[in-house]
Amino acid sequence: SAVTANRGTIYDRNGKVLAESASVNTVVCNPKKITSYKDSEGNVSDIAANTISDKLSEILGMDRDEIYKLVTKDRSYQVIKKRITVEQTDEIKKLKDSSVDKKMAELFSGVYFELDSKRFYSYSIASQLIGFTGYDNNGLSGVEKTFDGPLSGKNGSILSLASAAGVDIDLEYEEANPAGKGADVVLTADETIQHLLEKHLENAVIEQQLKEGAAGIVMNPKTGEIYAMASKPDYDLNDPYSIDTFLKYAIDIKDNEELNGYDSDDADIKNKAIAAIRNKMWRNKAISDTYEPGSTFKIITAAVALEENVVNLDSQFYCSGYKQVADRTIRCHKRTGHGAETFVQGVENSCNPVFMELGLRVGGEKFMEYFKAFGFTEKTGIELIGESGSIYYKHKLSETDVATSSFGQGFSITPIQLITAVSAVINGGDLMKPHIVKEIRNDNGILKSYQPEIVNKVISKETSDMMKQILEGVVSSP
Repeated sequence: SAVTANRGTIYDRNGKVLAESASVNTVVCNPKKITSYKDSEGNVSDIAANTISDKLSEILGMDRDEIYKLVTKDRSYQVIKKRITVEQTDEIKKLKDSSVDKKMAELFSGVYFELDSKRFYSYSIASQLIGFTGYDNNGLSGVEKTFDGPLSGKNGSILSLASAAGVDIDLEYEEANPAGKGADVVLTADETIQHLLEKHLENAVIEQQLKEGAAGIVMNPKTGEIYAMASKPDYDLNDPYSIDTFLKYAIDIKDNEELNGYDSDDADIKNKAIAAIRNKMWRNKAISDTYEPGSTFKIITAAVALEENVVNLDSQFYCSGYKQVADRTIRCHKRTGHGAETFVQGVENSCNPVFMELGLRVGGEKFMEYFKAFGFTEKTGIELIGESGSIYYKHKLSETDVATSSFGQGFSITPIQLITAVSAVINGGDLMKPHIVKEIRNDNGILKSYQPEIVNKVISKETSDMMKQILEGVVSSP
């Protein structure tokens, strides 16, 4: 019989256990032994099959007839239920104990236990990031899936002699091949920072009635290490198929398409809605969803303009509340305009006409060169399955394209692309490859270590220093 290997442990950067495996029992049987049971008169009887079905139905909470079908199959090995609780194990052990009831123990002699492995998530945070495992302990999403190979380990086995009928004939002979525990994965994530990020995201989704949820990332701009990554709504890692967490949000978020289907009396519509809800709550929005970055992209436009020397800190602008670009009138968010302002004031005011002017001074061709250099046309390559690419212009940019792009409209990128690019603006100009894993290790030491990796040099240190000063002013000025 097989002996399932314990998966490796997943830790946060400070050694806190985020996911671990523990040994649990699976209850199995030898149907051929059970169906060949003979009564006191030596006649083959179904008393063993019936007694086992009755008792296990009560203990395991399974349908009695379903158990009877399992224990009477024409085979010598059959799983009855995987990963039973300690309490269930103890109840079955009492039935097999001849010192408690010799007759019952005889009837239950064809029922056995096998060691299995069950995954536990200590904090049940970072659900989309960590991911979960399937019925056979295989990783189905997140880190659990990406690093399924090293985490899985090697299953073992126990070989024993049996007759053609499947009955053990030599209890003294057993050959054991021990299971090898999987390697451990240490993340760059910090449990405390992750917890705080999730708390604030949850409040934002509910307070702002965000029907599509929200995503957040905390990154070390110098190294590309992800300290936290979260999407809301999320789910309980210890019960990944339950949609209760999603429903908690949906109560506060009206007109939710999936929720409307969930309330349907039609079973097919309801099941489709549940499947859609699960896909939505399992999805890691931080790497898989694209969106128009809007004003957050102005950080990139400002850095490019400084790097290309089309502006300096004291350059003068005038905002009348709109800017005419080709045949379009494109408005500022402040309809009455900001009036006369310097470049720095324009950044602090998040003034659309200023950024449109910066983009046009840089020009479409050069703007697109920087767009690529900052990593917006390629996936970042973070070690997670499911990263999406961006949606951007394939054609030569017109003046209008440049103007709208300069304040983050007309194209879509992922949150992980944006935070990576913004980090380059303030870390001295290096575009770092984002990474979520610090190291993979086992009892013998570190198998693989992940070091900071520079993908590209996008702006000079001088431009980066100026941008840090400007951006600090944006949040500190009254």
